[in-house]
This record gives sequence, structure tokens and C-alpha cells, in this order.
Amino acid sequence: MSESVVLHLGVGSFHRAHQAAYLQELIEAGHGGWSIIGANIRPDNEAVIAALAAQHCRYVLETVSPAGECSYRRVASIGRVIPWEPTLATVIEVGAAPSTRIVSFTVTEAGYLLGADGRLDWRIADLVADRDRIRAGRAGGREGMAGGDAAIAGDD
Repeated sequence: MSESVVLHLGVGSFHRAHQAAYLQELIEAGHGGWSIIGANIRPDNEAVIAALAAQHCRYVLETVSPAGECSYRRVASIGRVIPWEPTLATVIEVGAAPSTRIVSFTVTEAGYLLGADGRLDWRIADLVADRDRIRAGRAGGREGMAGGDAAIAGDD
């Protein structure tokens, strides 16, 4: 049987400390055949991608208990990282591959863009730009990035 892939959009700290670590536990428990491909879909996390690539996607996870006790474990569940590219062509190719069984992403509290009232903070420029692109029928990140002219079904 060929390897099954989890395509994870972004490979930030939260993903590496949780989802990748949990998959590592499953692999170590004998449930192999899975690997993560981490895709950088924004141009703002290139240093992490480069560091992971240089380490063959292996890293050591430090866990600190409430009592201050540290434990360390090697995580090797990420098999490959895809650097950001404006067209996102490699990400799309991997996402469409038959071996890709799951496409996932995580959003940490900073990614929710909430104001003090708990609602979306429409003063945030990236959020306004995303909304305007969706209303104009264009997908993708910042202007000039991939998918800027691709159609989106629906509106907000």
C-alpha cells in the first residue's frame, strides 16, 4: 500500500506541537503509512520552511509541564515541506494527488482577527482586502498572489 498524505496548509508552531506530534505517536504505535506534507501558502513563514527543509523535516518538540518539568521527543511525521510560490501550483498538485487523503489547517487565536467585542475586526487591512476580493469574485491572498483571478462561488 502506498503512503497516505495529510496536506497541511501552514506548518506553524501550533501544528508542529499538536497535529504533527499526534501523527508521530500514531506512527510509533504501529499505524504507519501516513506522512504530512506541509505547505506554506503565504510568503511570511519562509524561515520556518527553510529550517524544516534543512533538517529533513525532523525536529525536537519540547513539552513543559505545569510543574516546569521538560520532556523532549523527536518528531518525523512531516515528510516534506512546500515553500511558498505565487502560483501555489505545487500545493494544488499535491492536494489533487490520489495519495492525499486529508487536507487540513489550523487557526490559532491570532488568526481569528477578533476585536475586543469578540467580532471580526474590520479595521484589519488583510481582512478588508480578503472580503473585497471575495465580493469581486477573486480568490487568493494578497493582491498579486496566486488565485487572484480565480472565481469563488458565493459571497459573504
